[in-house]
Amino acid sequence: GLAPVELNNKNYKELNTKSTEGIFVQSVTEKGAANLAGIKEGDVIIKVDGIETKSEPKFRELIGRKRPGDKVKVTILRDGSIKDYFVTLKNRDDNESLVRSESNGSTFDKMGIQLQDLSAKEKEKIGVRSGVKITKVLKSGFFARDTEIKDGFIITRVGNTKVDSIKDIKALIEEAKENNEDGILVCGVYEGMARNFCYGVALE
Repeated sequence: GLAPVELNNKNYKELNTKSTEGIFVQSVTEKGAANLAGIKEGDVIIKVDGIETKSEPKFRELIGRKRPGDKVKVTILRDGSIKDYFVTLKNRDDNESLVRSESNGSTFDKMGIQLQDLSAKEKEKIGVRSGVKITKVLKSGFFARDTEIKDGFIITRVGNTKVDSIKDIKALIEEAKENNEDGILVCGVYEGMARNFCYGVALE
């Protein structure tokens, strides 16, 4: 229930904050979990459950490991003071219940995405060296449940591993499941946009 922006030496003045590190809360959703816990627009998130959050991918990864209904300790810097807030996470239906996929297939099937390998010419046009295109995000899958990813998103890495084929992505998702990991971090870009996006996706 918030819009995070990674702070750096260039954007902190534009955002009217003195902090050059952390996750700036650009806005909060009125009935979202963050707002209900007391987090406000203009706050800077410096830790989640005691772990430093200096980058947006790290912040999304830490939140993505959790489930609706879980409580997360979020450490905030506000007006020079450090405060802890306990946020009870919600799902996209604005409640604390875990929305489960109806799919009985593999872990990848439950992700609810349709993929397409990219040709060398397509990668050059988009401006990436590697990547796999999401042609469709299914409403019943984990991607739709946990992220804001839209059709056309180019997945460039899963966790710290670059991906260049559908096979790569399937293998990494199944490997994470076999290792009993709670979720995966998916990063990538949209064609025509320079910004890199990262999302945490739970595996159940």
